[in-house]
Amino acid sequence: MWHRGDRAKARDLFDLCAVADREPAAIAEAAPRFLKHGAAFLAGLQHRAEIARREFDEIDVLGAARSFERCLDQARSIIQPLLDRAGRAAIAPSHGAGRPRSE
Repeated sequence: MWHRGDRAKARDLFDLCAVADREPAAIAEAAPRFLKHGAAFLAGLQHRAEIARREFDEIDVLGAARSFERCLDQARSIIQPLLDRAGRAAIAPSHGAGRPRSE
């Protein structure tokens, strides 16, 4: 997320959640870095959720599989509180994670 955080990728989401599950101390250590691109990361995944979900589902996983929605929720629970504490704008899921809008 540090180098291309403003261009959200499904693999970055997967990796963030895998690290959060296996090495929570690493997430706490990296937390200040999430402020640089955290809002763009979440917004990008939300904006292109349909494509990101397909990319996410194609990730070759060893061990227990996780869903795109679970990981997106987990990423929000990690990043959004940091943004809130820093006074950054909240990213609210307005239409659900990638569900088609009825416009």
